[in-house]
Amino acid sequence: MVGRLTESRRSEVINVLQGVISRNTSQVVRILLKWSGDAQADTEALTADVDDFIDHYHDVSIKGIDITIFIGSLTTMLRDHQLRLPPDLTLLLKALITLEGMGRQLDPDFNIVQEVTPFMQRALLKRIAPDTLIKQGWLSLSGMVELLIELPNDLHRLLDLARRGALGVRLDIAKPEWLAKELDRVVNRLSVSLITSALIVGSSIVSTVEGGASSFVGLVGFIGAFWGGIWLLFSIWRSG
Repeated sequence: MVGRLTESRRSEVINVLQGVISRNTSQVVRILLKWSGDAQADTEALTADVDDFIDHYHDVSIKGIDITIFIGSLTTMLRDHQLRLPPDLTLLLKALITLEGMGRQLDPDFNIVQEVTPFMQRALLKRIAPDTLIKQGWLSLSGMVELLIELPNDLHRLLDLARRGALGVRLDIAKPEWLAKELDRVVNRLSVSLITSALIVGSSIVSTVEGGASSFVGLVGFIGAFWGGIWLLFSIWRSG
């Protein structure tokens, strides 16, 4: 079983461990969501579960931890929230399960938090070391320069697609049923408003014509317009 974590992945794992040690639940949640890519999750529910997970395993020695159960609890929590781990981290978890027996034999009273804390401190100090900051700054600057160089070509390609009519816009509606229902309600209100307005105008015209029948028709029209207006106001009030 051979695997390798990239520098960015190692940095993320360090941030997760730091979040567990410092009980920084939001930091752990943010990285878990990043690992899962486009997965949609209830952030509040996930935060509560991660907080419980950290409290359960914080300051616990290896003697009291079954790595298989630990990893099983983690993967179950992620699965409950429709989250997933990248392949390299899945391989890492498999390696930890393999090393479970060895860790118990070497030092059953080993405290994972106490032992990881110095490593975390060294890793954090290395992250803010001058040579590391210079390297990261140079990489960021190089990336920005490359982006600026490629920007004119990208704009030309975009404009060319627009001129040829090949530029499309994709619109994803999260809840189409809700949108259809809302549009139907708006159309119904608009229809009632138009009918009510037509009744008012028509009744006014009919009322100006001499004759008993015309007056009666005008009165009926006004009554219909009145009740249509009442229904419209009640509908608006009920929907807030």
